Amino acid sequence: MTRMIDALAQRSAVQRVVIALLLGTIGLFLLGMAVGVIIAMVQNGHMPSRAWVAALPFVTAPLGAFAVYSAWRLAAPPKSASSYEKRYWKTWLLVIALGVPVGIVLAMSTLDADAGNFNPFASTPIAKPVAALLAILVTGTFAASVALYHRAIDDHEERAYLWGSQIAYYFLILAFPAWWLLERGGIVAPITTAVAFGGILLSFLVQGAVWAWLKFR
Repeated sequence: MTRMIDALAQRSAVQRVVIALLLGTIGLFLLGMAVGVIIAMVQNGHMPSRAWVAALPFVTAPLGAFAVYSAWRLAAPPKSASSYEKRYWKTWLLVIALGVPVGIVLAMSTLDADAGNFNPFASTPIAKPVAALLAILVTGTFAASVALYHRAIDDHEERAYLWGSQIAYYFLILAFPAWWLLERGGIVAPITTAVAFGGILLSFLVQGAVWAWLKFR
């Protein structure tokens, strides 16, 4: 597996960053799922009724850890990197570290270990204090991450980031009205929480693609 990572590390900067982002996202998601299952089992006081749910942490935890390690291997600056590059990637590492607890908590809130159901867009009711804490955690973490990122980047990357964000904004203001009209015509399903979050996630991909193209072209 390490040979595969070394082979990927020989690719262009754009390809390495895109692959690292995908691997990091998948790895954090898998780690959050593993922790969520374990904590849910502890809270319920018994093993899940489905054996594959109980075995899930033993599979997702090592896979998630390896994916995060691979992402760092691909994105880490070389020893010859400038002080700016080292500060830049240290900031990214800190941003990822801030996002880990958020991902774990959100994964826990969408997993029913007893039933074996996992829905990343679950809208089941939760207690008001928990909802308030989650809202503060997500908002605060995102705001801190954005502030750290903008303090670390140079003018070139800031321009790439802002253009990426603008194109992603255009994507949203075109996609949602179009979906609404198609819904009224009975062509697509109504806009649900899953559809809304799916659109937001797609806008992140659009933003990331434009950012990577402008940054590394």
